[in-house]
Amino acid sequence: MPVVEDIMIDKEEDPQVRIESLNLRLLLRQVLAYVPGSILPAFIGLASAAIFTRIFSTDEYGRYSLVLSVTTLATALASQWLQQAINRYLPGASDIATRQAVKRVAAMGVILVSGLLGGVTLIVFSFRNFLPAEWREFVLPGALLMVTTSAFNPLGVVLQAEMQVRQFSYYTLANAVARLILSLLIVFTITRAPSGMVWGAVLSTAMLLPLLWYRAGLPLPNLLLHKELWSNYWRGLKQFAAYGFPMIGWFLAATLLNVGDRYIIQWFRGSVEVGIYSANYNFIQGAVGLIAAPILLAAHPFLMRAWGEGDRVNAGRWLGIIAEWFAVAGIMMVGATWLFSSDLATWFLGAEFRAGHVIMPVVIAGIVAWQLGMYAHKPLEFAERTTFMFVLSLIAAGLNLILNIIFVPVYGYIAAAYTTLASYLVYAAITGITGQRFLRWRVRGRPVAITILVTLVSVGGLQNLRVMVQGEWGYFPGFLVTVGAGIIAAMVSLRLAGFKLMQFLISSRQ
Repeated sequence: MPVVEDIMIDKEEDPQVRIESLNLRLLLRQVLAYVPGSILPAFIGLASAAIFTRIFSTDEYGRYSLVLSVTTLATALASQWLQQAINRYLPGASDIATRQAVKRVAAMGVILVSGLLGGVTLIVFSFRNFLPAEWREFVLPGALLMVTTSAFNPLGVVLQAEMQVRQFSYYTLANAVARLILSLLIVFTITRAPSGMVWGAVLSTAMLLPLLWYRAGLPLPNLLLHKELWSNYWRGLKQFAAYGFPMIGWFLAATLLNVGDRYIIQWFRGSVEVGIYSANYNFIQGAVGLIAAPILLAAHPFLMRAWGEGDRVNAGRWLGIIAEWFAVAGIMMVGATWLFSSDLATWFLGAEFRAGHVIMPVVIAGIVAWQLGMYAHKPLEFAERTTFMFVLSLIAAGLNLILNIIFVPVYGYIAAAYTTLASYLVYAAITGITGQRFLRWRVRGRPVAITILVTLVSVGGLQNLRVMVQGEWGYFPGFLVTVGAGIIAAMVSLRLAGFKLMQFLISSRQ
């Protein structure tokens, strides 16, 4: 990063920022360290859905979901350029001075974004009376959530980029726990309104921000007020922006892909269907994150370092291996969700929301396809072809918009799940093909094909088996037999596909 040389004090090797070459043992160790910050927040999300879908109506929960989608979109516009730049330049900082220089620029970026969003909050709040009465309660907490999240996320990326895995997991988990507790306290003691959930998110994030700033090792704001360094900070921010700003467009398109269908459903079908769709979508979305997030977070610094050092062979080999593992696991998750979506909806969602369980396997398939796209576009990310990534994501988002406008008015929220799946598949395909120009990698077809075949046969057979057992002995025997047989089918599938679990675990300890 040439710009930061101007604000370096001295160059000294820092053992804390050395990154080993990627290997199976180290990857597994890093993935397991990320697991608490992925699995436990996902379970907390399940608990939140189980509680609040029983407290609020589909209409109220639908409004809450739309507000969250708006804040997610605004946060992406405000801070993703900074997050992407941090994740691009900090893993490659091999000495103390360079690392601190990147952090100074990152700190200035966080302050700049927070200040701009604070001004936007004042403007939005002053115009709240122009909104319908049922939306006014969301204006202030929604705007504040944009401010706090746009500061919290880049600080978390600093921990990720420096491979402070346990700290990253602790703060992610703490935010999820505090968010649920504060939301419950506000809803049950202050206001029985869906805006209470947003206020809970605002307060939990704001409480953790000072601690996270300290843990990330960013300088205190007053230490940045050296006039002689302002020009260097400005050049650093411009370099961050040159890499990260095209990613704003990418994340805008990606966010529209993820939540844009909710606006179409709201327009043509109303907030009741938005509530049903969002509750089932958000509930099942966390399941794929249990697999995708730890692996992607753990592998990114290694892959980025390998690319930076010119080790294209290992970068491509590991990218292919990781994508293959995820594809196989994702296919089996789709099958499991197909079998048990009704059970999950009954256990965790309110009665008004349970009919939407039919979209769960389709949503899982779509998210698996999208996560594969995240791996597929890594070569474009490494090569800093972020503008091209934006164009490809815009194509997928445009396709999703057109398909939703055509099919949602007729078929409702069920159509939205299928159109999103189609759009995600298109993005994964076009990024996988175009990225080969910059980095050669591949996923073996045989394990994936075997997994698909075994999953299809197993799901069909297990559905019939469950009907027979359940009709003879009742619900729980049928459920337990199906779970047990499903685990055996998954083990057989992995074995036929060439994955040997015990060999993997043994080699990971070597």
